[in-house]
Amino acid sequence: MESIVVENISKYFWARVTTSESKPSWFKRLIFGNSLAKEVRVARITALKSVSFTVGKGEIFGILGPNGSGKTTLLKILATALLPDEGDAYICGYSVVKEASKVRKLISTNFSLIVNSFWTARQALEYWCTLNDVDSAEAVHKVNEVLDEVGLSERADEIVARYSMGMQSRLFLASSLMLDREVYLLDEPLLGIDPIAAKELRETIKRKAREGKTVVLATNLIRDVEELCDKVCVLYRSRVVALESPEVLKKTIGAYECVYVTLSSLDSSVLLKLTDFNEVLDLSIVRQDNLLETKIITNDTIKVLYL
Repeated sequence: MESIVVENISKYFWARVTTSESKPSWFKRLIFGNSLAKEVRVARITALKSVSFTVGKGEIFGILGPNGSGKTTLLKILATALLPDEGDAYICGYSVVKEASKVRKLISTNFSLIVNSFWTARQALEYWCTLNDVDSAEAVHKVNEVLDEVGLSERADEIVARYSMGMQSRLFLASSLMLDREVYLLDEPLLGIDPIAAKELRETIKRKAREGKTVVLATNLIRDVEELCDKVCVLYRSRVVALESPEVLKKTIGAYECVYVTLSSLDSSVLLKLTDFNEVLDLSIVRQDNLLETKIITNDTIKVLYL
């Protein structure tokens, strides 16, 4: 049984880009001077492109990728905090686009907690219980239990402003684990946490899966994926480049090759093809004297060279 179904999700953002005009008009040169002649245009930035996958009930699903690959954007769409521009996703059968209110009752995230820096961790979690309609008597028990789970019991009555990054990560994770939901969406939950505490928290996350809960974990740490996840989606440049178990993925990584091609020139149409080519995972160009050295990371060398 699938808890999460993601179907061809795409998300775009628009940004204003200011560039210097190569040939400003005589009027702009007269009024502003050459240095101030600017061209402002709106550029579309692709955050996610045609992302699809499914997550079974009781699975821990990893979203792995470098910063800027779209991990957080994807989690926010699943959490109904952002709407996709294309496609849809379903949490326990409910659409994140059309049935957002029902989806919110089924999910818990570690990036929604509202924290005043001068609150204590205990106060922040008690307030979070109030916002989520947890009975006041039950809330006291839940807060004490989750503070102990994440290792914050001894410092629960210190103000959050004094917390290190790792302690703040524990607090945000606590806010998610405290609620009894079907799906947990965790964005880099172990960020800044020391190795010993991280090991204990991984066991806490695994326990949720053993209880039949579904966990989606976004990270850029290979170790989190290896030790926690049943299946991994690798995002790179807003696209899914791999969707495998950690064991299969480790074997697959060895299949990628780094190809160096030296050219006297590179036609813009070829460059455009390369950047849109699914088999090209990375592309960089370095000018050396009058030549261009192109570095291509690919899983299909022959296909790339015959472009």
